Amino acid sequence: MARTPNIGGGHQGGAALVVSLLLLVTLTLIGLAGMRGASMEEKMAGNMRDRNAAFQASEGAVRTGEKWIAQQTEPPATADTGPTNVYSEAANLPTLATQTPAWWSSDNNTLAAEPLQDAGGDDMVAEQPRYLMQYLDFRPDSFDVGIEEPTGRHFYRVTGHGTGVSPTARAVVQTTFVKRYN
Repeated sequence: MARTPNIGGGHQGGAALVVSLLLLVTLTLIGLAGMRGASMEEKMAGNMRDRNAAFQASEGAVRTGEKWIAQQTEPPATADTGPTNVYSEAANLPTLATQTPAWWSSDNNTLAAEPLQDAGGDDMVAEQPRYLMQYLDFRPDSFDVGIEEPTGRHFYRVTGHGTGVSPTARAVVQTTFVKRYN
């Protein structure tokens, strides 16, 4: 029986199989790295959305406090301790940015802001935003001393606290609000 000659030039010994397996492993590793990167980007986007929701909630709380002050026709009464609408300038408030969620949710310390809910009435954040107001100072328009009560501006510090969709994302926003009563 006659043997057919090997046209390829010799015995290859499986080199093509080894090269193709190495190429397959390399492509698999590249695909896994791409999936890991996409997963990390998705987590980062979720965290950014959560942080933005917390900021928007605290901003809304500050606007609620500013709106309340703007509606007043006379300077509101102040107190050194809560519960109160407006803390006095002598109130010994803690560093607000470092307070726990339990401190912020206490009715003895803060006031509830307008709730953040969707059209169906479901909460859009983990905890509804809260705020507090502190009277800072009165600045007269002039330094003339007379019989009449001087006209001028009253300064208030309004601080809002909000959480994101998850309770771990928190934001504290603080503004100074100026009101003229007379």
